[in-house]
Amino acid sequence: MGQISALWARRPIPARGEHCELLGRLSPRDMEDIDQSRFALMTALGEAHKSRPDEYPDSDTLVAMSDEGLRAYALGLLQLLDGVPAHDSVETELLKELRLIIGDTH
Repeated sequence: MGQISALWARRPIPARGEHCELLGRLSPRDMEDIDQSRFALMTALGEAHKSRPDEYPDSDTLVAMSDEGLRAYALGLLQLLDGVPAHDSVETELLKELRLIIGDTH
């Protein structure tokens, strides 16, 4: 996942209240229950952080993100992971979880 990390590291994590260009690509249907989706995204990303703390944001960073920022970050990560073959179980599991949460309509 070295290449993915290097690519993603160039994109800043959206701050609270900050808008991201990827947000416009999500339809309201993609994440109808934001509280449930936010919890699911934070859980999936938290598990990835436990396995690779240098490559995924910690829980404090995730909590500080706005709902829109978290969705945009997750969508961007999903698109990035979709673009390359998975190298291990961490990437495979995260990709699977993001697809379930965000949906295959991205």
